[in-house]
Amino acid sequence: MEGPALPGDDYFADLFAAIARFRGRDKSGRRPAGLATEVIKLRQACDLLQEEFTEAAAAFSEAEKEEGWDSPTPIE
Repeated sequence: MEGPALPGDDYFADLFAAIARFRGRDKSGRRPAGLATEVIKLRQACDLLQEEFTEAAAAFSEAEKEEGWDSPTPIE
């Protein structure tokens, strides 16, 4: 994600680094009981990120209205 440094970029760098560490974990020998717990915790983490996305998208939408941006969606 290139571009000028923005406030909060360090937080995103930390987030992406944590995700990379998590994805690189040893996945060998996982058993059903452990996988069940993993799936629950992973869903909880996804839900927290979804909440952050929803809040940011709503704030962007409001700012877009106030500033007169001409984007049909927050991701365009």
